[in-house]
Parts: sequence; structure tokens; C-alpha cells
Amino acid sequence: MKTEPRSSGELAGLLSGDAAITTIVALQSRQRSRNLLLLRRLLDLVDESAAEDGAIAHFSESFDMLCAVEAAAPAQVAGLLAGPHFGAWVAACLRRLISAEPDAALPLWSDLAHLGALVISFAIAAEVEAEAAAPSRSGRVVLPGIGCVRLDDAAGWEMTVIRRHGDGTLTVRRSGTTLRVPRDPPADFLPWQGIRHLRGSSGGLQIEVELDDLDPFRDRYGPRAAGRLADGEADQWQDQFARAWSVLAGRHRDHAAAAVATLRAVIPLAAREAGRGVSATLRYASGAVSLTPQTDEVRLARTLVHEFHHIKLNLLMDSVPLCRTSRDELFYSPWRDDPRPLAGLMHGIYAGVAVADFWRAECTESHGGALAEFELARIRGQVEIGLPVLTRSKQFTSAGLSLLAAIATVVTSWPDGPVDGYPAILADDLVADHLIRWRLRNLVPRDRDIAGLAAAWRGDRPPPSIPRPALVAGHRESFAEDARLRLANRTLADGAATGNGMSSVSASQADLRLISGDYEAAAAAYRAEISAGIGSPGTWAGLAVSRRRLVGEGRDAIIMRPELVRALYDRLSADSVPTPSPLDIADWLAPACLDEQEPGPGEPSGVYLPVTLKAPQNRIPPGGRAPR
Repeated sequence: MKTEPRSSGELAGLLSGDAAITTIVALQSRQRSRNLLLLRRLLDLVDESAAEDGAIAHFSESFDMLCAVEAAAPAQVAGLLAGPHFGAWVAACLRRLISAEPDAALPLWSDLAHLGALVISFAIAAEVEAEAAAPSRSGRVVLPGIGCVRLDDAAGWEMTVIRRHGDGTLTVRRSGTTLRVPRDPPADFLPWQGIRHLRGSSGGLQIEVELDDLDPFRDRYGPRAAGRLADGEADQWQDQFARAWSVLAGRHRDHAAAAVATLRAVIPLAAREAGRGVSATLRYASGAVSLTPQTDEVRLARTLVHEFHHIKLNLLMDSVPLCRTSRDELFYSPWRDDPRPLAGLMHGIYAGVAVADFWRAECTESHGGALAEFELARIRGQVEIGLPVLTRSKQFTSAGLSLLAAIATVVTSWPDGPVDGYPAILADDLVADHLIRWRLRNLVPRDRDIAGLAAAWRGDRPPPSIPRPALVAGHRESFAEDARLRLANRTLADGAATGNGMSSVSASQADLRLISGDYEAAAAAYRAEISAGIGSPGTWAGLAVSRRRLVGEGRDAIIMRPELVRALYDRLSADSVPTPSPLDIADWLAPACLDEQEPGPGEPSGVYLPVTLKAPQNRIPPGGRAPR
């Protein structure tokens, strides 16, 4: 039986929904083999370099019991070995041993001992007898996917022995004491916290996934997870999930079918400020999605589509190599504030195509209104910028090139969207805004080059040729969560035609003017902020976006090379009287602004960028407002 998609047609199938279900299932079957290979490597490393921790954890004994449980119920255990709990644990342990990461709060033996907790969880799910040693922290023993036994409030780490009996009961022994847990513990059994589940049923499609707020490895290398949810909070998650499932099953049937095949657990993340939603998947925790509470069921449905496409692509990348890695290659990603490796940008494009399909359906069904039009235009603009950047890499395998071709076919088949109208113009502004802010955050001109430009300016000479900027070192992963995007979403949700709701959002006057389409007033306000010493990337980008809409693209330096304009302005304003205008500097630099070129062979820290922003297809007269 063929289990690898190889042709462009099969790879294109993974961009859709239920047409890809058989491929997804085949790819998932390989996760068990991958995870067992990782476990084999972990066993070897423990023997080689962590034998003492392994002995404390009873690691070999737990492995033997895992083999016994799998032999007793191979079909049930196969799915669990491929699941997110086992994958996240084994990857975290390997990462600690390979990188020798110190963590005083988490002894290595406690991580290794978690295999015993997994064994008992598997035995419970498979309804077989088993006994294993498992760790407790502060008196709590977590059984992944099952629940948590609370022994007491003792501090620190200890080992316990847990037995799953033939009648379904558990006994937990520690320091001479034994606690018996009944089969299917009732809600009022105080030593027990059970894992909750999210359920959805609509249009003949059902789904049930874990609401995982217990697994100690659920956020080991990702965003911070929320703690144990109160009952009321869990009820709110269930209510919104059920409504989101109705959206998916009713209006996005293919995506709903793919969710049934891929999604296993939802991990609540610690909430951020209103409107700043975050979601993530971890490669080795296949089937789990981490996310903050969403603003409504449509946003949750959209987020689930986004994240389970990351899961699908991870499954594919585990089975078929799509690209070779290169430390010297970094890419601009329209979704992130940090430079991304090739695989990271591919993930963004792949998920972006699915999200565009989601918003297209929302617009077609007339459910989303102006907000759906805005989101569709924005994600399309992001994909159309990111895809050409991606294709400049020479690191793709033949399978990767086939997937790129499939993505390009889908993108070129998109019908033309509106270029006027308030939602479309606002989306175009914010796509440009992100690229300009990214440049300002991540590209730094060399001091000697800025000194040369400053000398030419003072000598009233034309600017010299402008070399490529250097990439800032030491980037931290970060998502684009800017205030202007939140303001745009609130404005569109509350009534874009009249600007309702804008006064209720905390924003600068310059941002309010930009989002409302009063570009001339916005440009003046941003110039005033810069003159007052407020030179943040957001301020400079706001001025550039306003300028782009007022004068068009051309070869305007503040749009094409904003990092140069800002750096030269900072140098000149420190020792020039009067302080020059940012726009005068931009006009002076314009003749020297050449298109970005690919990094030269062997050039360190090369970064791939769009050659230029597209010229706006709709110019607004000075003082005018965006069409509504």
C-alpha cells in the first residue's frame, strides 16, 4: 500500500479537505514508527550518559511494561504511541539530553520517569493491567490524556508506583501510603482531576477532542499554557467549540472532515490582552493545537483551520523530505516579526492558503461582512507576497517543488478580489505596514555606510550607492500582533462605514487617522511623533504607509528602504540644525534605491525579501478618505 504522496496531484490534495483524508491517515500511521525510533534513541542516550537518572526513574522497567501493554492491545496502543502526549514527551527528553539543557526546577530523572505515567495512561485506555513507577510533583501525579491524582500538598519531586487493576481501579502508592481511585471517578472524588473533552456535532459530523490543561509537557517548548481551568471556564470553551464546529461543518465541510482526521487535543494557553490571540502547534505533538481564548466562534473555526494545516504539513514533512536546511538562508514571512527559515515560511504559506479558502467561503456565504472581506484580502496579499519569496530558494527537493507547484496552482486560480472599498484598501495598507515594520526591526545599515550618506547629505552631493543592510543577530521568535491590526479588526467589527467603535480602542491619533483612511492627516501626525522623538518602527511604518497611499509606489525610499531613511535621519538629527524632514531625506535617497537582490554565494546571514511592494491600485487624494 502506497503511503507517501509524491505527485503534484496528491500533494495538492493535502491543500483541500476530505480529498486528503486517506493520505492524512496514511501519514499518521508513520508517527508510531517515528516515535518508537525516537524512543530507541532515547534509551541509548540514557544508557550512555544518564544511567543514574534512568535508574531513579525506573526507566528500563517502564519500557518493559510499555512493551507488555502494547503486546496485550497493539491496535489501541499504536494510536497512542503516535499521539501528541507520547510525541511531546519523547522529543522533550531527547532535546534535554542532546543539548544538555540545565533545568534546576525539573530534574532529568523526573522527565524520564514520565514514561511510567504514559504506560499507565495507555493501560487505562486499552483496559489492560499494568504497573509502573511515575513521578509526582507537589503531590500531583499526572496521567496524560486521563487525569491527575492529587495525593497531598507535599513539596518537590517524588516517585510513586501506580497499578491499573483488571477491574479498572487504580492504586497509587508512595512512602507507605496507598490511595485507591475508582474506575471512572465521579466529579466529587476530590483527589481526582479528570481530563475534560470538547465535543461538536453538526450536519452529521461529530468530533471529540481533549481539553488538555494537565499534561506537564504540553508547553515545554511552546507558548505558556494556562493552568487548570475552573469548571465555568471549561464550559465556556465547550460552548464556543460547539458553535465553531457548527461553522466548520456547515460552511467549511472539507476542512471539518480534515479536522476530524487530524485534531486530538486542544491546549488552552494563558490569555493575553483582548484581541491578541495566539495559537501554535508543536511538530512532535502531532494532533495537538495550543491557543488562547478566541473572540468568537468564527475566529475559533478559522484558527482551527490554520493550525490543523500545520499538523498536516508536519505529517508530510516527517514522511517526505521537502527541503534542505541552510543556516545562511532566512526569509521574510508576512505573518511573523522574526526572520524565518525555509520550512517556517513554507508552513506560513501552506496554512495561509487554507485560511484564504476559509475567508473566501465566509464572504461567499455572506456571513462575515466587511470583516471577512478584510481578512480575505489581507491573507491573499500575504500569500502573494510570501510565495515569490519562498520560490527564490534553491533548497527544495523534488517533492518540495511539487508542493510549491500545487500551491502556486491554487493561488493563481483565485478570482480577482476588489481593490477598492474600505476593507480591501485597509488590508493592503496593513500588508505593506507589516513588511515595512519588519525591515525596520530586522535590517540595520552599517555605521560606515550611514556615515558616508550623512557626509554626502551635508556636502549637498547625490547619495552614493546603498549596500545591502545587515540582518540583526539574535532574533527571538515572535508573532505579528500590532496595535493597528487590532484597531482595524475592532473598527470593521463595530461598523467601518461610520467609524463606530474607534474611540473605544486605545490608539494614537496617528493610527486612528491611518485606519480611517485620512492619509494626509496620518502622515502629518506620524511626522510630528518622529519630530518629538517617538521613532518606533510602528511610527516610521505608519508614515511610510500613508506616503505610499498618497504618492504611489515609485522609488520612494521611505517605502522601499525605510531602515536607511530612519538611520540617516537619526544620524543627521543628532548634529544638524535645523533637523531635516524624514520625507526630504527619503526624496534625496530615492535615486539610489535599487531593488533588493538575492544574497550572494556564501554571504552570511542572507535574508530573502520581496523585491518591492506592489504599487497600491487605489490612490487617495490628499485629505481624502478610503472608499467605503
